[in-house]
Amino acid sequence: MSTTPAHNPRTHSHIYDPGLTTAGAPRSGAAMATAPSAFADLPEGTIVNLTPHAMTLYPAFTPDRIQTGTIRPLMVIPSSEAYPQARLGEAVVGPAKLGFRLPVPVNDLAFGPAADPAGMQLPEPRPGVFWLTSLVVGLASERPDVLVPHDYVRDLEGRIIGTRRLGRVAPQSATPATTDSA
Repeated sequence: MSTTPAHNPRTHSHIYDPGLTTAGAPRSGAAMATAPSAFADLPEGTIVNLTPHAMTLYPAFTPDRIQTGTIRPLMVIPSSEAYPQARLGEAVVGPAKLGFRLPVPVNDLAFGPAADPAGMQLPEPRPGVFWLTSLVVGLASERPDVLVPHDYVRDLEGRIIGTRRLGRVAPQSATPATTDSA
């Protein structure tokens, strides 16, 4: 059974929804394990969420802290069930030699693909398809097709509940913008 992206007319981007068929009906649970190669026909402008949770995108005017449910999100991008979650590879180098003792163990760690090549596996780049990951995965990936949450929205207790924008890690040679553009 093939899938189709759900089109969001507010943003003019396609959001991959693994729970829809081409007819718009929910897929059966057995079909959820379809191999990612079956989704090679993702249309241009698709965002695939590789985080372990849904990503809530709020309007630009949303304050830094809100009471949950008081502002309607622009969209919610569900976590993909067709692709594995993108995680930052890590490896324990050994116990940290701090020169003094702390009440908890401390290890020296290495991060990224060099530390654990199997730990950070992103799908192959595809024209017009963007992969939404956590900030740490996006920083380590150095790929222009990887998007990260940016400009967080928190609830009144300080927990992150969404974001106002998505970002892309700029190449090292890029210079910061001097104005704030939405």
